[in-house]
Amino acid sequence: MIVISLAPFIIWSLTLTILFGMNLLSFPAYVGIASLHATGCIGDFYYAYLLGIKYARKKILAEDTAVGLIIYSKN
Repeated sequence: MIVISLAPFIIWSLTLTILFGMNLLSFPAYVGIASLHATGCIGDFYYAYLLGIKYARKKILAEDTAVGLIIYSKN
């Protein structure tokens, strides 16, 4: 689930970096687009935090729904 949460950020960041490296994006455009993209991924970062840090030592089940992520904790 962590990989699924972070995949869009990694793929688009690599794509933007490659475009910048090929001189298809100027530095201000690269920084602007990357910043907007990173702010759009805040929810994905939060899910990765929840799954990777907050609930790392607990037995959980995660359900991906149309409106968000439901985390069930097994006692």
